[in-house]
Amino acid sequence: MNNYYLALDVSSTTIGICGFAIKNNKINFKTFFVDYIKPSKAETEIENLHSLNVQINKFISDKKLNLKKYDNVYVAIEDFPLHMPMGKSTAQTIAKLAVYNRLSALFLYERLNIISIFYPVATIRATIKNLAGKKEKIVKEEIPELVCEIFKDLGSKWEFPYKKTRTGSIAAESYDMADSIAVAITCAYKNGDIKL
Repeated sequence: MNNYYLALDVSSTTIGICGFAIKNNKINFKTFFVDYIKPSKAETEIENLHSLNVQINKFISDKKLNLKKYDNVYVAIEDFPLHMPMGKSTAQTIAKLAVYNRLSALFLYERLNIISIFYPVATIRATIKNLAGKKEKIVKEEIPELVCEIFKDLGSKWEFPYKKTRTGSIAAESYDMADSIAVAITCAYKNGDIKL
């Protein structure tokens, strides 16, 4: 099967997004992309959500994805947490994440007519940890190198395209991009398209 995966890591500040085709346990890197979208910071939440819809539609249009040529197309999104560890986020933050998360799925459904699959962070991290052969718990900052290790095991020497700040340090958007790849890998693994 020649399947395509489009995946998002959604927050109210940055949305990591990636896509790739995979056939016979091989990722087609000619189809691979990873990037991020930044919702606008307008005065009202409705304006911000409208901006998100416009940006998702523009992003999909700009990529000129010819999804009809694939046997199956999957849209996967990192699910929002139902609760956070003490001191990490408030109920208001979780509610905002939930809105952005589900509306991103709705915008993609309207554009592509595909229902998104949601994966909890714990499932994504466990999948990446296992595929990368790690025994210890992994953290967000490790994901870029771990997805590179997984791609290497699949026969690619792909290097993560870190975004940098003006001072030369790694920009936070890099980790959102990496998380979107982790979501895509998780979905492909759960569907049996990635076998290590």
